[in-house]
Amino acid sequence: MIRKFVYVLILTLATLPCPTMPVLGHKATTQVAGEQERKLQRGGKVAVRNPAGPISITGWDHDTIQATAVKTDQEETVRINITEDSQHPGVVSITPALEGRHGGHEIHLQVKLPRYAQIESANAHGGDVEISGIEGSVNVSSGSGNLVIRKVGPLTAHTGSGDVKVEDVAGQTNVSTGSGDISLSSVGSVEARAGSGDISMNAVKGSAKVQTGSGDISGRDINGDFIAKLTSGDLTLENVTGLVNVTVTSGGVKVHDSESDVRVSTISGDMTIQCAKGHVELSSASGSMSLTGIGNDVEASTTSGDIQYTGKMRPGGRYRMKSTSGQVQMTIPADVPGFTATLSSYGGEIETDFPLNVESPLQRGPINRRIIGRYGDGQAQITLDSFSQGVKLSKASAGTLKDCK
Repeated sequence: MIRKFVYVLILTLATLPCPTMPVLGHKATTQVAGEQERKLQRGGKVAVRNPAGPISITGWDHDTIQATAVKTDQEETVRINITEDSQHPGVVSITPALEGRHGGHEIHLQVKLPRYAQIESANAHGGDVEISGIEGSVNVSSGSGNLVIRKVGPLTAHTGSGDVKVEDVAGQTNVSTGSGDISLSSVGSVEARAGSGDISMNAVKGSAKVQTGSGDISGRDINGDFIAKLTSGDLTLENVTGLVNVTVTSGGVKVHDSESDVRVSTISGDMTIQCAKGHVELSSASGSMSLTGIGNDVEASTTSGDIQYTGKMRPGGRYRMKSTSGQVQMTIPADVPGFTATLSSYGGEIETDFPLNVESPLQRGPINRRIIGRYGDGQAQITLDSFSQGVKLSKASAGTLKDCK
């Protein structure tokens, strides 16, 4: 009878359910697979991975990691593994515990980290990634999802075919996308690359290096050098404190308010440069040029297109503008101290509103006209040249010249 009772008791105990895993919010600091929360020391690094859907990471004012994963179509939670990364000692790995191919369900992985955490990697195979409130460095990627990152430390972000939106980064920002748009605001120095998308940036606290294959680039309030390369797209810049150095295969360029030099080279595209305090150097195979309010020397040449300069002249400045098949016109104040002008055109007219003390008489034949003359102190140097159209040196009418800020 006693043996029978013991046998029944063993069978009963064997059928009882196993202890459940720690519930969300339970603090666990041991390194056990399946736990949903654990402590992270200062300076700690984490690697977050979700091959089955999106990732959301937020910083909070606790010293623990808290994670949950949910099947989005069933609102069913999935077990989480928070373990030491076997391939990267000292890095805590956070990932859903997937069974087989997880039945085709999308799983949303949500993670809370101490604000001081460093995100060694956050990888979503094909889902979106959103990160905010992390003071440490962040490295994030997705195969084909959008990235949204706000209020983080130094950032590296890449997605194969999605958009990238970044706001408020304390430090270097390095972002890229294969086929999506990039939007940056209130960031440190920037390196941005888009294979076939637009790039926009605002309030960059450092230099910017930008490249796009087929998309537009726009930037405002860049506190440093701006270097860009565009294969096919337009560029618009406003308020850049450093050097502007741009190469464009096919697209227009507009630069307004530049504190330093501007260098632009295009194969096909018009250029508009306004209020540049430094030296301006422009070249184009096919495109017109408009220059207004330039504070230093100018060198501009185009094979096919007009060139128009309007603004004041620097005492002793150098202004050289040449077009093969376009008109070249320079409009300056009537009260300039003086200049020496070389005006030439092979097949067009030469006009000037200034009475020149001619050093070389005007060649008045039907072709190959040229005049060299001095006005006032003769200190500044003006060279206007058009092969097939005319050149004109004009006096600005009252009120037409506006001061730059």
